[in-house]
Amino acid sequence: MTVTPIFRSRRAPVGWLLALGYAAAVALHAAAAPRARLPAWLALLLPFYWVLHWAAHLLALSDLVRDPTHWRKTEHGAAQRRNTLGTQPIWAQQVARTPAE
Repeated sequence: MTVTPIFRSRRAPVGWLLALGYAAAVALHAAAAPRARLPAWLALLLPFYWVLHWAAHLLALSDLVRDPTHWRKTEHGAAQRRNTLGTQPIWAQQVARTPAE
């Protein structure tokens, strides 16, 4: 039995659609990168990011099967995100509008 590549088999349209979808996602992220002040080449790492998501899903699924009541919590404030838009978060705007008592 010989193995034919997905692009030359009867399932060729599926393979081409898959490749087109990956290319469209990478192109979209590359186009949005300057607005986020990121380098456009970073979009090429998107498939590796998807692999990391897959690994996280497997870890979560294994945790769910082994111990359904266990919860891996992340410390709040462990990751600080810079404000690239120069705006305040919604909760900060609401606190600023509340009159002092």
